[in-house]
Amino acid sequence: MKVSVIIATYNHSGSLKSAIESVLSNTYPNFDLTIADQSENYETKNLVNEYAGYDKRIKYLYSKKGKCKALNFAIRQTMGEIIAITDDDCVVASDWIEKIVSVFELHPDAAIVLGDVIPGEHDPSKELIPGCRSRNRKYLGALSMKKGIGMGANMSVKRWVFEKVGYFDESMGPGTRLGPSDDWDFAYRTLANGYSIYDTNLVKVQHNGLRNFKEAEGLWKRYQISTTAFFVKNLRCGDFTALLVLIGTTWMKFYELVWSAKFVSKSKSLLRILKRKLDKCLYCILGIYKLLLWTFIGILKSLEYSVDKDKRLFIEK
Repeated sequence: MKVSVIIATYNHSGSLKSAIESVLSNTYPNFDLTIADQSENYETKNLVNEYAGYDKRIKYLYSKKGKCKALNFAIRQTMGEIIAITDDDCVVASDWIEKIVSVFELHPDAAIVLGDVIPGEHDPSKELIPGCRSRNRKYLGALSMKKGIGMGANMSVKRWVFEKVGYFDESMGPGTRLGPSDDWDFAYRTLANGYSIYDTNLVKVQHNGLRNFKEAEGLWKRYQISTTAFFVKNLRCGDFTALLVLIGTTWMKFYELVWSAKFVSKSKSLLRILKRKLDKCLYCILGIYKLLLWTFIGILKSLEYSVDKDKRLFIEK
């Protein structure tokens, strides 16, 4: 079974080098690697051409800006029966492709396979690396996504899915006004069309996208706005399940927010305990306000776009 690996990249030639080397070190015999570049300089092109000089499995493409534009362009230029996607700040194991193929063979009805995205080394008290752990379950039906789903940094898709479901929404994703929930949007449309997704911890990548807490909050904001926008898009297509899933995923974020407001003091002083509890309460109130505000902004942003109701895609301005 032929596998086409795609990495969309933008001005990240430093981290991309490790990503390329990790993919090329895979032991699976039948794969190729396409780098879909949107960079504003020639560093990525020169880097990829160095590898292409001695390894014919790697190919360079230059794309218009926008991660989804780059992915869609690369998908159309490849021939693999499976499209395996990771990010330019990730490192994959040497058996990553082999495990992807084996999971598809074990679950032949799966349209998409998602796996673990494990944060690399960092200091959790000062910084954050986004990641996710698989639930080792099969998703079937759009409502099954109400507690969230995996990440596009470790997403593999059978080629025929793009013909049945459509490609990534090019109005979404990094590099667009609507932001980064393009992977969830594609997963939701796949489930809404009656196909299944399998989430497994057998397939792992390491994510090295380090962010400080201010950057992390900005990322959280963009994801909530973008997630709301695509659920509203599906709601506008007459899919009322999208509203239930939006409520479910927002509730999960609220739960995570409350859980993260930790009571750190071990003092037995009543005044200190009351102060810490008040700080925790204020933290939660501010977080809930931001969450609701970002949700409202997401609704407004979604309504700025027209929608192709047959394909469930935004129509770009």
